[in-house]
Amino acid sequence: MDREVKRKILHAAAAILAVPFLLLFDLIIGIIVALIGLAVIALIWHLEDHERELKGPAGHGQRALAKAMDETMRPEEAFPWAPYYFVGGLLTVAIGSEILNIPLSLAFAAYAVLGIGDAASALIGKAYGSIPIPWNPTMTLEGTAAGITAAYPWALMLAGVYHLWVEAPQIDEALPFPVHLTWIVLAGTIAGMIAETFDFEDNLTIPVVSWATMTLLAWAVGFV
Repeated sequence: MDREVKRKILHAAAAILAVPFLLLFDLIIGIIVALIGLAVIALIWHLEDHERELKGPAGHGQRALAKAMDETMRPEEAFPWAPYYFVGGLLTVAIGSEILNIPLSLAFAAYAVLGIGDAASALIGKAYGSIPIPWNPTMTLEGTAAGITAAYPWALMLAGVYHLWVEAPQIDEALPFPVHLTWIVLAGTIAGMIAETFDFEDNLTIPVVSWATMTLLAWAVGFV
């Protein structure tokens, strides 16, 4: 399997799995788990860089993680920074939602834009893209359009999952899905995928720009 495909599959899975985790556990637990995970990555990298190996079962875990890191890092990378930016983007929008008292539905939608939209944009753009983005010829309009198309239904679904879970409706009641979310999430999806076309660290810019756009629109219409 191509290295970039593995990266995108891993990112998409991590972004989606973050949603049930944050629904089941407090945000502080999520922060602690994320920091532990990043610390483990740094430790494994240090051990591999110094050609040292842990003993026993820990050694098996070290080799497995080191192999995964090697297979998903870009050749030009000297350190696996991608997980740090990725986790940083996820935590930024979740913590921002907590501080500003914004429903996590908008953060969850941004997670889908990052995980699904970024993956679809990169893979479809690479395979079928032919029309370059004017300000970034390395990316294509087909890729960006694919990212928006793939991410939007997932973003809307994950945003809805939050309201269905947190508000816990009765079976005979109408589902508490805010109508405003349909176009707010669409705007956030488009904004996030446009942010991807610029030469910045997209693991950070995609979720932050997407979430910020949705948050501003939600404020504007009185959704929050």
